[in-house]
Amino acid sequence: MATFEILYEPKHAARSPHLVFVHGLGGHIRETWMRNPKDESTLWPNWIGQELQCPVWLLGYDAALSGWTAGAMPLTAQGTAVLDRLAGEPRFQAAPFVVIGHSLGGLVIKSALLNAKTLGVQRYDFFPRHLRGVVFIATPHFGSQLATLIDALRVPFRRNPQVGDLRMHDPHLSTLNTQFRALHKELGFSVRSFSETDGVATPIWLGIRGPSVRVVSSGDPHVDGDTAIPLPEDHFTICKPATREAQIHKSVVEFIVQVTREDNSPFHTGSNRLPSEPEFLDTGESLISTVGSCEIQIRAGRMEDQSVAANTVAVLPCNEYFDDNCAADSRSALGSWVAKRLGGRSQEFMADVKRECLSRFGHGNPTAKTESESGMSFGIGRCLLLQSPLGSPIPIALLSTTTQRAGVGLAAQVSYLFPAIEDLVRRMADARLNNAIIPVLGAGHGGIEPAEALCGLLLAISQEARRPRNPLRQVTIVVFRRDARSPIEIQPVRIKQALSIVGSIGRH
Repeated sequence: MATFEILYEPKHAARSPHLVFVHGLGGHIRETWMRNPKDESTLWPNWIGQELQCPVWLLGYDAALSGWTAGAMPLTAQGTAVLDRLAGEPRFQAAPFVVIGHSLGGLVIKSALLNAKTLGVQRYDFFPRHLRGVVFIATPHFGSQLATLIDALRVPFRRNPQVGDLRMHDPHLSTLNTQFRALHKELGFSVRSFSETDGVATPIWLGIRGPSVRVVSSGDPHVDGDTAIPLPEDHFTICKPATREAQIHKSVVEFIVQVTREDNSPFHTGSNRLPSEPEFLDTGESLISTVGSCEIQIRAGRMEDQSVAANTVAVLPCNEYFDDNCAADSRSALGSWVAKRLGGRSQEFMADVKRECLSRFGHGNPTAKTESESGMSFGIGRCLLLQSPLGSPIPIALLSTTTQRAGVGLAAQVSYLFPAIEDLVRRMADARLNNAIIPVLGAGHGGIEPAEALCGLLLAISQEARRPRNPLRQVTIVVFRRDARSPIEIQPVRIKQALSIVGSIGRH
């Protein structure tokens, strides 16, 4: 029978993951984690809850080593029992969580995850959906030396079925680990592992004590992005840190902070797995990659709400006539910027734009905009830079990334982005500007699918960033998000995939 109790419950934990500690073979729901079983202050999970203000739970199950002590179920059945116990707690149906397993507890976690994915029970769906991280502490992913010894003595020792499950090179464990690795790739949760380096004395039998044995010779699950961290502890002390300065304590705290940051990021990818070594950093507020000497950031929000550093140009979309009515339309990137940053003075702004167009481009080419209206086109993929529009300290660059033609209407293509960004970089070099902030061009009135537009924009920027003597030092791309409660315009996994590809190209 599985038991479940909450150990630490902070007052405010809305954005924190729940932590679940699962003991190992022959372990105890509390004493497994205590350096001194008589001193409650040594209960390690409590330290983590207090330090991070996360809810902490302790989970117990039938894990007796010998049948003389108590009965116990096989590993697969234990996984289902634990899964069902967690499903009975309403808070786990909606909250993200991290599970920490010692020894057999790690295998029970793997079994629970596999059962949740394969049994077809709807109330178990929460487990893979909300799992954010797994910590393995001295887990025998491929079997245990001590279990092999006990199995050899199974008649007098009356070993329980799960001890047989833990024999070295047991094929069932190998299969379980292969299945776990596949789920890790599919679901994208984080993993951290620790392994023991010290041995323990084997049990006395017929008056003879056996040699010292390292219970788990390898605690490495061999999943992408993780390798077991060796610690100078034996199988039983490794999960009982003596102080908060112990390496395992600091490492687990750092792991949970990382998981929490990623989960609270607007770019959290949930159940979508990315390449094992992504070419970007997720800070929790932005994604960052580097191409050449240029740092590319992606933020979520509204263009006009972003903080703009010195020496930065605000890049905004326009059509080929540079007479865009969007300057007065607060639903567009250009109109929103004019409304907030230029006090809504759209007519004055567009008058300045017209004068600059005539100065730089000449009179343009007569073109039929609609069946009843014509205009002077200055060309697609061109940049008009205004150093101090209406006295604003932030320069504005208008890029013609949209055509407007009779019988076609407004339209954009990814190919338009490349000459537009190239012209932008030339104008920035002339004006000695190094940084730019830019929305996803072409994804608004231009009609390009937003993820496709982002990929094209990233490729155009990276192409310029790799050129010799390019002026770009930082480019911030703003992916539209109406407010903090709204989803991002582009699925986070597609943003990360695009940035990973561009970052990889920039390094090879």
